[in-house]
Amino acid sequence: MLLFDFLQELIYFKDAERLLLRVRNVQVDEKEEIYFLKTEATGEPLDAARHRQRADVKAVTLHDFSVEKENGGWKAQVLLDI
Repeated sequence: MLLFDFLQELIYFKDAERLLLRVRNVQVDEKEEIYFLKTEATGEPLDAARHRQRADVKAVTLHDFSVEKENGGWKAQVLLDI
């Protein structure tokens, strides 16, 4: 649920803090079967005049949500509620 929680946090920042974030780097580490997510992000205040949204993402859904380790990397399928 690490990816799910991370995406929900991005939505929180957009909705509650009116802050748009651009994630630059994502690193997933594992220690004793516990996974950690580290990111670098930059952001700016949401400005309706500058940031035209075609659709407003409301939430990440669990429907068909999946994350799999594949060929030394990760593969995810995520559906968003708009």
